Amino acid sequence: RPAPARPPRAEPARRRVGLIGAIYPIKGSRQLLHCARVVRERGLPLEFVVVGFTDVDDELRAAGVTITGGYAQDDLDAILARQSLDLAWFPSVWPETYCFTLSAALRAGLFPIAFDIGAIATRLRALDWGLLLPATSLFDPESVLDALLTTPITPFPADAPADDDPYPSFIADYYALEPQSARRAAAQ
Repeated sequence: RPAPARPPRAEPARRRVGLIGAIYPIKGSRQLLHCARVVRERGLPLEFVVVGFTDVDDELRAAGVTITGGYAQDDLDAILARQSLDLAWFPSVWPETYCFTLSAALRAGLFPIAFDIGAIATRLRALDWGLLLPATSLFDPESVLDALLTTPITPFPADAPADDDPYPSFIADYYALEPQSARRAAAQ
């Protein structure tokens, strides 16, 4: 179950939209780039923040996107808290199989917006929280921008079903590996 690290911000003058992880073409880097350019050209009240990196960092920076860079998985929750994000956008154009970054966004209490495809859509539908954009929005950046600008950001409902994250630590739980620091401590 998501445990918001902070209450949602009062409706800001500019919405800070977070994208989490390694954003490559199948994760929506081209959709982000197109939207960022439109935001800059029109002076729309949106600010994109990539907590991670992309395959087009220089182009995105030129379009006004903040890129925080790579991070250690154990630091992600703290990094998200420092960014003062209003919502999380998952622009994947290919169906995800699980999406660990969605788990991080939910832990941070970030209202999620995604295309209605793959495991992200399945998880959000089960939670009955967030916004699922029709798959046709993949080719309609205007509808994406409209949703990012106007969708009411609601807190996670107290009566929502739990989103049981079977892998709270990607390295330790998914791959069944211990972080190097734990192995070093055990060896001493």
